[in-house]
Amino acid sequence: MIMTVDEILINARQAGASDIHLVADEIPMMRVRGLLEPMNLPRFATSQILDMLIQLLPQQLREQYDEAGYCVYTYEATDSQRYRVSAYRQQSMAALAIRIIAEGLPKADELPVKLLDAVRAGHGLVLLTGRPGSGRSTTLATLGQYLGNESRVHIMTLGYTVEHFIQCRGSVVSQRTLKQDVPHMVRAIEEAQRMDVDVLLLDGLEGREAIQEAIRAVAAGMLVIAVVSAGAPGNGMQRLLEQFALAERGDVERQMRRLSVLETYQEFVRVGDKWQMSYEC
Repeated sequence: MIMTVDEILINARQAGASDIHLVADEIPMMRVRGLLEPMNLPRFATSQILDMLIQLLPQQLREQYDEAGYCVYTYEATDSQRYRVSAYRQQSMAALAIRIIAEGLPKADELPVKLLDAVRAGHGLVLLTGRPGSGRSTTLATLGQYLGNESRVHIMTLGYTVEHFIQCRGSVVSQRTLKQDVPHMVRAIEEAQRMDVDVLLLDGLEGREAIQEAIRAVAAGMLVIAVVSAGAPGNGMQRLLEQFALAERGDVERQMRRLSVLETYQEFVRVGDKWQMSYEC
């Protein structure tokens, strides 16, 4: 019996997955505690992946997918669980990368004291690094909610989807979606500097122009907290510098060194018979 999309998503969630990868004619995979493993499902044909895409995406985004070969959307299943769906084409075949959005947010006191102290300072650059599926976006939202409740600030989030809705007492929260609310990250960061924003949460910082604009925002007194992909502790800053030409890197590094910068790395580690989140600052 062929499973529905929602049934596939529920099974993956029950297995503790953070991400699901469905590529036509390939073995379906899911990411559990940072590692990819096969799902107990048959390979799907392109037509089956396209049927799933039709179920997951609204008409407007299906048209965007047909035209551009890529789109991102937050899908809410029948059980109210939310997912970030990235639909794309590879080798002219349909594929889906689906992120399971964690329900609720952990308590801020589960985060490192050094990280909380850094964001309480109210200015500087904080890099949340780790591998895909390590919970960096959840940490980002947790910090935003913590700051919004602890002080009265204007918080702005920027990302391709709104994974977590931040609700705070006494603060202003603006949650902007790239492509839908603003064309791209560079313009969004530029505009934030004219919107009386105190805290800028970036669910992904990449591209030399976006990085330069983030540096300008921090230099102007803003607190910028950004998710950066890195495979090992201490690699976040290097990943940003690698996006610049060799001749530019020295100057960019000097600019960043003049700022207050904290880099954290998070990953799942096994402790006894249980898995838990580990942080390194």
